[in-house]
Amino acid sequence: QRQSMRLIARAMDYRNERYANVADLDEIARYCNISKSHLQHLFQACRKQSVWETLQTIRMEEARRLLTETDHPVSLLASMVGYNDANYFSTVFARENGMPPRRYRQRNRLTG
Repeated sequence: QRQSMRLIARAMDYRNERYANVADLDEIARYCNISKSHLQHLFQACRKQSVWETLQTIRMEEARRLLTETDHPVSLLASMVGYNDANYFSTVFARENGMPPRRYRQRNRLTG
């Protein structure tokens, strides 16, 4: 149990520091010196989310922050949070937040 929690913490630290540049799950598993399947199992058991779900969560949190605090174009912002394709980023963002990035920016700047 303690070893599992340490591995999860190590993976999360890596994820938090490199969320915009993580290429695949193998990269995180290598960093933790465990197999990809073991990493997936640990996350699902301890966090109730997959590694990719937690990665997407942190990317979306950062995207929302950048949308409200900067004037960066959405295409730049997408790459800053780890999406190579701005259209795909916009699709994921809209699905997760109920509106496209530009509308999110407008609404949160008006009310915030």
